[in-house]
Amino acid sequence: MEAKISIIVPIYNVEKYLEKCINSILSQTYKNIEVLLIDDCSTDKSGQIAEQFAKIDNRCKYIKREKNGGPAAARNLGIKVSTGEYLAFIDSDDWCSQFFAEHMLKLATEEDYDIVVCDYIMVTEKAEKVAESLHGINNNSSLEEKIAYIRNHACTKIFKKDFWLQQGLMFPENIKRGDDMAVVIPLLTRTEKIGVINEQLYYYLQRENSMSNSKPTKIDLKFYDDAFELMCKNKNEKYALEIEYHGILEMTYGKTMLMIKHKYSNKEIKKHLNEFKAKYPNWNKNKYMKNMIPLKKLFVKIASYKLIGILRIMVNINEKRTKK
Repeated sequence: MEAKISIIVPIYNVEKYLEKCINSILSQTYKNIEVLLIDDCSTDKSGQIAEQFAKIDNRCKYIKREKNGGPAAARNLGIKVSTGEYLAFIDSDDWCSQFFAEHMLKLATEEDYDIVVCDYIMVTEKAEKVAESLHGINNNSSLEEKIAYIRNHACTKIFKKDFWLQQGLMFPENIKRGDDMAVVIPLLTRTEKIGVINEQLYYYLQRENSMSNSKPTKIDLKFYDDAFELMCKNKNEKYALEIEYHGILEMTYGKTMLMIKHKYSNKEIKKHLNEFKAKYPNWNKNKYMKNMIPLKKLFVKIASYKLIGILRIMVNINEKRTKK
């Protein structure tokens, strides 16, 4: 009997994008799927759209939460009610290739992998580009390289459900952003069965009102620290160097860039960098940095010297370039 894959779609006020997302899932070449449409108390027509799909295709199940709890709560509910042997997560403003389930599940079942990951395509209002999120690794790469270089997105992966549940990890519902980091990276460190497909099977829409593209007003970025702390708490200690590299990407690069974009002071940014340095005194010698994208590598190198003015210039140039 063919394995079933449960595809979990958290939904909240995405009426503009939802139909495309669900149609891409229902168009899969692999048919043994269930589509769990978890409505997190949408106030637009998203719920109605999801309900209609559930009426016309019995593979879809519409579930409305009693109160809004964020993407993590919606995903956790999906996991609890899922009936498949494998789990996948697709954000409701994204979509996937028609071969997403077939190709991912084929590798997972043939090799008995607990996790399989693919590459994705970044989509904006103006263009599409390959994300190159796998940093040159492939299915023959070492386990350590896979753990270091696979990004923390839940949406570009499928997971064996039994493996997931055995780990006792769920998405942290008290963290409204960055919850992937707290769960996905630790899961990678808890198995030796990780498969890699060097195909772009997922389409990630970077919306204009997303945090990275929003207006440059100061916002609370504490969720970064909370998610990173949970990631470190839940990890397998054997992979400390690989976790340090994820910290470099998420904290020294990701959070620092957003602090600059959202008008944090030089003093606040230096404090953040000093705190990371205190936790990882030799982070700038991490061996996995050799394969970092050149501009990111330059950014974190400058960050290691706390040259905030130069970092601000880099962020401003990048913003102007992406708006063209």
